Amino acid sequence: MIAETIKSILNSILEDERIETIITSETKKQIEIWINELVSYIAELEKNGYLEIEWLSDLAIEIIKSINEAVTSKI
Repeated sequence: MIAETIKSILNSILEDERIETIITSETKKQIEIWINELVSYIAELEKNGYLEIEWLSDLAIEIIKSINEAVTSKI
């Protein structure tokens, strides 16, 4: 569940039209590959009990804030 939430968040950021003004389609494809690899590692950590939902929620919020600020500053 946590891994899929992270994947959903990161993919939604990549789907934002503003991203296309910053990165090339080739870079976007590389990021999509990285997201899939990251999610598999996170799923393994979750399965083994190393991740907690509260911790992840706080981290996800900080990541989204940082990415939104970076995207907004580039536009």
